[in-house]
Amino acid sequence: LPGINTVYVYISLGEYTPSVLHIEDAKLGSVNLVHAGAPKIWLIIDEQCAEKLEEKLFELHRVKKGCSQAVRHLSTLISPKELDDWGIPYHLVCCKAGQMVETKPGSYHQVVNMGHNIAESVDI
Repeated sequence: LPGINTVYVYISLGEYTPSVLHIEDAKLGSVNLVHAGAPKIWLIIDEQCAEKLEEKLFELHRVKKGCSQAVRHLSTLISPKELDDWGIPYHLVCCKAGQMVETKPGSYHQVVNMGHNIAESVDI
């Protein structure tokens, strides 16, 4: 399906470039492979906590859920400390060149590139 199981290539051209907090379209899972360069640091939130996370973020930003990608539209990064304060479990993963990260269906995640790298991903 075009746009759903299309392979995307990502090139980071700097240190600490982010991919904001989001879920995949249709709440699909995904796999991301770093081909070369600096690691990517992933913060992945357990999919069972998606609703609680949305409630906290919409309250914090004083907005209502308008669409399935409302959190992505906030263009936000969230700190582990804030998640700890909210009692929302998460995983931090360092993905280096030659390694792959999988996100589960419906799990929110964000990424920080630690420097120049090239990666590809596809929804599953």
